[in-house]
Amino acid sequence: YLDTGKYLERYFPNRGIRFIAVSDAIDSLKSAYDILLPIKNIFNEQYARDISKKVHASIETKQRAGDFIGAFCAYGYRKSPTCKNRLIPDPCAAVIVRRIFTLYTDGMGKQTIARLLNDEGIPCPSEYKRQHGQLYRNGRRLDSTVYWTYSTVNKILHNQVYIGNTVQGIKTQQLKSRQRTRNREEWIIVPHTHEPILEQALWEKAQTLLGRSAPHPSPGTSPGLFAGFLTCGDCGRSMAKKNRPSVPGAPPDSCSGTYTPPGPRYCS
Repeated sequence: YLDTGKYLERYFPNRGIRFIAVSDAIDSLKSAYDILLPIKNIFNEQYARDISKKVHASIETKQRAGDFIGAFCAYGYRKSPTCKNRLIPDPCAAVIVRRIFTLYTDGMGKQTIARLLNDEGIPCPSEYKRQHGQLYRNGRRLDSTVYWTYSTVNKILHNQVYIGNTVQGIKTQQLKSRQRTRNREEWIIVPHTHEPILEQALWEKAQTLLGRSAPHPSPGTSPGLFAGFLTCGDCGRSMAKKNRPSVPGAPPDSCSGTYTPPGPRYCS
């Protein structure tokens, strides 16, 4: 309503633009606007808002029923050929998902997992979908990149879809407003809607490690005794054990890791 009034009353007249509305029998060249035109604009605005509410209500009803309404499935799943609102495991991608969780729970970090998958030539989720004919595009990824990243692995490790839960309603958008991310308490989570890829024990172990936010040790080494429990008193980051040789005349130690005295210690 506000934008329409601005165009009709200011923008068009100032630029000599002729406005014609056939269904409302309006022609700015022949006569001035009818006094009812602003009222019609208000009704048009209200009609659009009413339609928006009904569409949102319909979508939310399907989400709460456990129906998948997204355009693209999470990596590791595909839509059922008999019901587009149901997910079934994708055998090829499901193997990679299970491997990611296994590697992470065995002590490998997310960046190391991404590097390993890249070294083996395994396509990342967006490239995998493209290779299978899906018109998927990740807006936050460069078009020239087809590799795994830390954030991709991290997103997979946090996704409940792999234990059979459907998680939707993470973001919302109202009429004439920007999309916003809802609080986690507002997400629509429906359990046991499809076949899980992971065992519950493996999922819970991974979530425990993610919650601790502790740096993972390198493969073949053991984590420190206090890994996941000690944090730096200055910056608040998690602390990890480091072994480095002493450097004569080096400045005092700090959590930035610029210098480490001999023997085991904990720093970020």
